[in-house]
Amino acid sequence: MLDFSLVVKYLLSSTLRLLTLFNELCSFLCPGANLLIDSTGQRLRIADFGAAARLASKGTGAGEFQGQLLGTIAFMAPEVLRGLQYGRSCDIWSLGCVIIEMSCAKPPWNAEKHSNHLALIFTIASTTTSPTVPISLSPGLRDVALRCLQLKPDERPTAHELLKHSVFRVW
Repeated sequence: MLDFSLVVKYLLSSTLRLLTLFNELCSFLCPGANLLIDSTGQRLRIADFGAAARLASKGTGAGEFQGQLLGTIAFMAPEVLRGLQYGRSCDIWSLGCVIIEMSCAKPPWNAEKHSNHLALIFTIASTTTSPTVPISLSPGLRDVALRCLQLKPDERPTAHELLKHSVFRVW
């Protein structure tokens, strides 16, 4: 039997370490369909990091990727969908969304219930609140998700800061 907490800690720790190692905006999204577990249930691999956009600086200019939606809409930070300047903190937002999907097997924002992509884009771009984080999560993991999902990008922790959270101290 696979230990769910081990999967979550492995995924989050590995993801955060990647974000701290690479000097690029990954804009990766790894919903559950991209997580591969071997037949023993002991090894987890991330199969697809999605699209990546290389940055020369820590942020993009508004419109730099105009007309391009790189990634899964339900996991995109509001500033991306608003066409505002964004940077690495949008990857931290996406990590919070991954925690939501892994904990309840449904994407954030009830994305599967939206009639089309434009409705979902409008919902996220016009939001004044973060997506709902399940109360069933352990207090530590819930805290990580809530920190990742701060509406103001400059209030989100960096990957390096998240790795210092007590949830990851065993790693």
